[in-house]
Amino acid sequence: MATEDLLRLCTPPHAVGTPIDWIAVENELGIGLPRDYKQIIEAYGVGNFGEFLWLFAPSVSNPHVNLQAQVKQQLDVMRAVTADGYESVPYPIDSHTSGLLAFGMTDNGDALFWNTAAGEQPEAWPIVVAGSRSGWSEYSTPLGTWLHDVLSGTIRVELFPDDWPGDTPKFVALDT
Repeated sequence: MATEDLLRLCTPPHAVGTPIDWIAVENELGIGLPRDYKQIIEAYGVGNFGEFLWLFAPSVSNPHVNLQAQVKQQLDVMRAVTADGYESVPYPIDSHTSGLLAFGMTDNGDALFWNTAAGEQPEAWPIVVAGSRSGWSEYSTPLGTWLHDVLSGTIRVELFPDDWPGDTPKFVALDT
């Protein structure tokens, strides 16, 4: 239901990319992915919400939005931040299968993760937002509900700009 609410709030593009072999993606990552994430990626494809919030998609050629590439890169960034003593990361960062699993990013550099250490069921993983400059926020809600609530203004992410998402959230597709 949450994904359907998101689809009504923010219309997906008419044409999306090629079908995704989710079994192969999950095998490559070594972990299952939330069902609503897969539905959202299949409906919207690669792009951003409100010209600000990007979801990583599997197997796309652009490494900046490629899920597999960004899962590794974002975890490496968290490790580097901790190793340099810049910031303490309040979540496990040893492995994306038992810690932070990146699924998106904002234009300001805020990273979006699931906390996979929270349980075996992907649908129950909390969403974690890591601020680009500092700060962490956690939301115990599925991705479809979280996106809908953020885009509709029902919840506010303190780390995001005050004027985002605006009155009419839009999805902007990226040519890949």
